[in-house]
Amino acid sequence: MSLTDRAAMQPQDHFELKLPSDPQISPDGNYVAYVRTRADLHSEAWVNELCVVNTRCGVHHELGRGSQPRWSPDGLGLAFVRSSGAGFAIQRWWCEPQHCGLLVTLAEEPSNLAWSPDAMQLAFVKRVPALPPSPAERDVPAWEHLRTPLWGAPAVYTDKLVRRAEGIDDELPDGHHHIFLLTLSDGALRQLTSGPFNHGGPRVNVTKMSLAGRISWLPDGRHIVMSMQRPAAQKGPLDPTATIAADIYQFEAVEAVVARGGVDPKRHYVAGESGGGALTAWLIGHSKRFASAAVVYGVLDWTSEVLTVDRPDCYPYYWLPGAPWEPGMHEAYWRRSPLSLVNQVRTPTLVLGGERDWRTPVSQSEMYYTALKLCGVDAALVRYPDNNHGLEWHPSHWLDLVERVDRWFRQYNGENPA
Repeated sequence: MSLTDRAAMQPQDHFELKLPSDPQISPDGNYVAYVRTRADLHSEAWVNELCVVNTRCGVHHELGRGSQPRWSPDGLGLAFVRSSGAGFAIQRWWCEPQHCGLLVTLAEEPSNLAWSPDAMQLAFVKRVPALPPSPAERDVPAWEHLRTPLWGAPAVYTDKLVRRAEGIDDELPDGHHHIFLLTLSDGALRQLTSGPFNHGGPRVNVTKMSLAGRISWLPDGRHIVMSMQRPAAQKGPLDPTATIAADIYQFEAVEAVVARGGVDPKRHYVAGESGGGALTAWLIGHSKRFASAAVVYGVLDWTSEVLTVDRPDCYPYYWLPGAPWEPGMHEAYWRRSPLSLVNQVRTPTLVLGGERDWRTPVSQSEMYYTALKLCGVDAALVRYPDNNHGLEWHPSHWLDLVERVDRWFRQYNGENPA
């Protein structure tokens, strides 16, 4: 039975959803390429597939797994990225006649594809691995040869400040992301940038600036422009009291809606994820208006957050007025932390987080849950193994989150005792 034949969606329909993203219109408007994301039940992961729609006749072309479709300026075809068992490939799909061809294979994943104005060159970003340490530089103990598969995993040593990036499970490999240029006529590939800088890649996505790392060609086809912040994040002024006041306004908006009537004043619920999780915890620390709440991978204590987040070089200065040990910062951090209000919370609260979340580590959720329980609040903790910030890796986890929050709100509905 198809989804259209059912009276309402069922929870398991979540696994049948096909979500479009990254639409790209050909220069002549005759085609639209997009990425279709769906759940793969066998691997229990999201997969990306590339599709092209002919706008003149509606024919749908499915190109298989792929991402980052980018039309060439001449409109003859598009470039896209496809992963393979051995690495990655940039391929090209031609409109007439319709077929795919290989442009280049790469060991590292390319990103930020950008065609030159004459469609003769393709620029992109990829990581350049660091040189491996010499045998003399390797820190290998003399007894390492005794190790068997039954031993515990070896210690992990690092001297890097930024060692993780949200959305990447393991620690970041050494190296930097640089701009490369592929010449289509002869397949020549050359590296344009160098040095200890990142031109794109996961490290530049810390503030989710959509222009960061994007390649743009000048009309002459001889110059490339990229928006990038090369130096370390700079300290910026931020008045924490103003931010707190802005957060309180959200509660005042709820009160204004209730005052209009037509809303059951006993059955209000609040939930939020990430920054919304922080605001949810903030609201229930100031109000008993809500029947129940769900705090989803939120920031609950700013001091521990900025020292465990994937970008400790940025967060103390981008989101806050300074590092927590600087004069006056301890008070400012605590005043902005929802954890400081936990003894005022009376709202039954469900706390949820991913165990591989580097943006708001699961320790934030764990400490808030523990504090709620110590304060006598009805609370529960849900941890999602092997999942990141946003629960993006396993489709079943997001469905589980939705259902658990729904059950929690039904259990603590402002009328029936739990």
